[in-house]
Amino acid sequence: MEFRSAAPADEPSLTALWRTAFGDAPVGALWRTDPGRHPRTVVAVEDGRVLSALHWMPRPIRSADGATDRVGCLGGVATRPEARGRGLVTRLLSDAVDAMTADRCAWSLLCTGTPDVYRSAGWETFPTPLWHAGLPARPAPPPDAALPRTAGAADTARLAALRDRFDAARPLTTVRTAADWRLRVPHWYDRTTVTLLTDPTTAAAPGADPARPGGYAVARLGPGAAEVLELALAGPDPAAQARALLTGIAVRARAAGHRRLTVRAPDVPAVRAAVEAVFPDASAAAAHTGMARPLLASRARVRATVTAPGAVHWFGDSV
Repeated sequence: MEFRSAAPADEPSLTALWRTAFGDAPVGALWRTDPGRHPRTVVAVEDGRVLSALHWMPRPIRSADGATDRVGCLGGVATRPEARGRGLVTRLLSDAVDAMTADRCAWSLLCTGTPDVYRSAGWETFPTPLWHAGLPARPAPPPDAALPRTAGAADTARLAALRDRFDAARPLTTVRTAADWRLRVPHWYDRTTVTLLTDPTTAAAPGADPARPGGYAVARLGPGAAEVLELALAGPDPAAQARALLTGIAVRARAAGHRRLTVRAPDVPAVRAAVEAVFPDASAAAAHTGMARPLLASRARVRATVTAPGAVHWFGDSV
């Protein structure tokens, strides 16, 4: 068994591994957008075939004290079924910790449905707020904001301005770049999602005021569960923007045949008020799929960031 960084020749085997593990999820496509992907991918290889792999990528993430941390975000963790139970992921995680620390990452972040795999390697879960709600048969239109429209490619600059403003002081959010909007976000928000925008313009003109009222939300309404994955709010009445967006999503979710909706968003007053107004039977809950591990930062500092009021890590920033 050989443990090492990935090489270009490993790409077909890696792609096959990720397709087996993650199906149609865009793990391989996202991996190829990282120009430093080969040295940041650690693999276990036997007889020329990748049996296990993971990829990490440094990302700028806002901390609870207002700073921006360099965070090693982990993804693409997979092992071929016939090679499981041999401790391969444990070894790869150890190698990744060494590499991320050498790269001066303050801490590491990952999202998983199998947290026990990572606990023994030092990662700890943290709660992510969400709401579960039944969809009203005829969602009432919001009285204080126009119903949103579907956003298109011409709206990207406006979406980015809204995202930057809403997240400016929000812990656990990624500082998105133009490359993120161009290369990464479209992979996660594909044809199974809809992006709704309350701003009346079709595109943000150069120099447009990012503080003017508006908002957007992304929801997945394809086969399976319906869920809100991301939102941003701006203006003097963010609750009105949130209510308009959630109403628009409820209408579309109903039309797509859904009867229930999960809202993944920070538990802040504007969001909470909108959820309660649009979905009278909504119940607050928490997911425990996010995990963090200190590297150069203290455990207390990392914990303060991931559990801070209003903290959220948007699905579109997943590695």
